[in-house]
Amino acid sequence: MRNYSPSSAAAQALTRAIRAKAELERRYRERLKPGTAWSPNPGPQDQFIHSDAFECLYGGAAGGGKSWALVHDVLRDVDKPQFAGLLLRNSYPELEKTLIRESLKIYPKLGAHYNEAKKLWTFPSKAQVYFGYLERDADVEQYQGAEFQYVGFDELTHYTRYQYTYLISRLRSPAGIRARMRATTNPGSRGHAWVKARWAPWVDRSNEYKGILAEPGQILRFRNTPKGEEYTDLAKLTRQFIPARLEDNPKLLDNDPEYAERLEMLDPVAREQLRYGRWDVLPSAGAYFQRTWFHELADSELPGDCTWVRFWDKAATEPSDTNQDPDWTVGLLVGFSPSTNRFYVRDMVRFRGSPGVVEAEIKKIAEKDGKHVKVRMATDPGSAGKGEVAAYVRLLVGYDIRTKPESGSKILRAGIVSAQVHKRSTGGVHGRFSVVRGAWNAEFYAELESFPDGDHDDIVDALSGAFDWLVNSAGGEQPEFGVRIIGAERPVDEDELDGAYSRLSDDYFDEPF
Repeated sequence: MRNYSPSSAAAQALTRAIRAKAELERRYRERLKPGTAWSPNPGPQDQFIHSDAFECLYGGAAGGGKSWALVHDVLRDVDKPQFAGLLLRNSYPELEKTLIRESLKIYPKLGAHYNEAKKLWTFPSKAQVYFGYLERDADVEQYQGAEFQYVGFDELTHYTRYQYTYLISRLRSPAGIRARMRATTNPGSRGHAWVKARWAPWVDRSNEYKGILAEPGQILRFRNTPKGEEYTDLAKLTRQFIPARLEDNPKLLDNDPEYAERLEMLDPVAREQLRYGRWDVLPSAGAYFQRTWFHELADSELPGDCTWVRFWDKAATEPSDTNQDPDWTVGLLVGFSPSTNRFYVRDMVRFRGSPGVVEAEIKKIAEKDGKHVKVRMATDPGSAGKGEVAAYVRLLVGYDIRTKPESGSKILRAGIVSAQVHKRSTGGVHGRFSVVRGAWNAEFYAELESFPDGDHDDIVDALSGAFDWLVNSAGGEQPEFGVRIIGAERPVDEDELDGAYSRLSDDYFDEPF
């Protein structure tokens, strides 16, 4: 009997493929070996990467190494030719700065090649990992007919329930590969409610919740019924939540010791959500502003080096039978003193009226304030806003008047100023804002303390706008004077405003090494 010798081209190709597969497996095992540069942090991150649950949510607080874990977790099956994975962010800029950036550090070391146009990694085994983004519900249609064995959502609360469940329908399990649904997140943002409800056994401890309770990391079996989801040991699908906090990522703390302090300086709601992973803390009355956080003083006690801004949040509607409580036009006079490094709210005017009445009152107040007070206001984007700007520039000839469109949600804008109003900003009894005593104080405090549940938020918008103009000059340039906001190394520019808090958990700070 003649011995078989792999001398043919086909046999040699098969031999090379077997060796390549073995090398890939060796590299992957080496990557997860304790003590190596690529190893996950012991605890939650390691538990997530080795989870056997069909559906697993990881995170709960900023700095837990979530994006790093997601980029590495998808690699478990890249030695199998039929494997296809998909990693998602909410927008392409976020995708490029986080998941793609992290993959470029790691995947080439496993022999993978990147197609930038398709945002696709191909591994030596022919396995593929795609990167994508979903800004709108309609964006899921690009995956119609696609089949994946792994889908990972980074920052799940930034998506809708429809986007998430649609991608579940794209999962398939070929022989030898278990389909896996993965996500990372912090509490908060637009998807907070549905994500909390889906993982209620792990995160909902409210009196209203009467369902089953699960321990952190515990795997539960569930199935869908006509009445909704049911947790039962008879089901086949499994779900898990693995909480992680900043303390679970010691490498981040070693590399960036001040990160924890920056999280502590967020507004009260964002701090509880991002620093401590609190799912029960939501924007509510009293969470952003409290009267006791403001220091009060007489007008005669104001420092003499303040730069003053009168910011206008405009409305142009009079009360009527169909709208008896319309918005107010509010003008807040706010200053900053370099010598005290504090902000001062000196005066507030508040009225309702037609566009003509509003213009007349704004001009009268400008004349009363004097030309040393800068006039600032928000405008609508588009042609209507441009026409309004031109009208006010003509109206206030000789005054320093500037306008710009509002950016970001009211909650986000209020949160940024709230962080400086809060007493944590100084470590004392009061925050960094002082209020001059006056007859208008009661209305000022009442609206701030009721935000965001109150009927009006015009005063909140005016305070946020004045603070933004005092800290940031137009266009996100350097501050006009030496104010340093605690917890920020530079001013927050327009492009960053919408994602200011979510980016705290991006890979800029999530890298474990």
